[in-house]
Amino acid sequence: RFTSRNRKVLVMSMKNPKKKAKNPIKTLRRLLAYLIKDYPWQLLIVTLCIFVTAFATVKGSLFLQVVIDEHVTPMLMNPQLTVFTGLLKAVVVMGAIYALGIVTSIVFNQLMVTISQGTQRKIRDELFTHMERLPLSYFDTHPKGDVMSHYTNDVDTLRQMLSQSAPHLLQAVVTIVSVFIAMYSVSLPLTLFALIAMVLMLFTI
Repeated sequence: RFTSRNRKVLVMSMKNPKKKAKNPIKTLRRLLAYLIKDYPWQLLIVTLCIFVTAFATVKGSLFLQVVIDEHVTPMLMNPQLTVFTGLLKAVVVMGAIYALGIVTSIVFNQLMVTISQGTQRKIRDELFTHMERLPLSYFDTHPKGDVMSHYTNDVDTLRQMLSQSAPHLLQAVVTIVSVFIAMYSVSLPLTLFALIAMVLMLFTI
């Protein structure tokens, strides 16, 4: 049954179905506060692993230059060279770099699963505690599907953002910066050419 007060609340909600969206930066800060408070050391390890993964990816690509220029090319120029010790060491080092990147990638992905699941549980617990304090008029004016959607879809979206989107975004940024630094160290003209070509491609697309 709707009382006069409930009818008034329902009418006001129908007149203003969409409220002003909150500041996403403020929401992100609140979400990060959960992580920093409950998982400080895990976040530090995740950040270090992301940097190591990006470094291993870029360093492994640059190490191909060493393998080709210092080992493969001399053997092609002089077929009489039959000693493969240097080439074998270079390949082992390059493999170790890629293996380090793979291990750190696995570590930070596993940690982010633990962090995101724990944060998801805490948010749901706090959400349930908060809803227990709400007046009955709230549940009278909101469909049950909308209420349950907060516990399922909304919180699960936060979990996906924490476990996948946020770390992969940070990894992509670090990788892009590292790649451009590596490109600059190899050849400034080619780096500028690549930047101009990228801008033209983006503009055309």
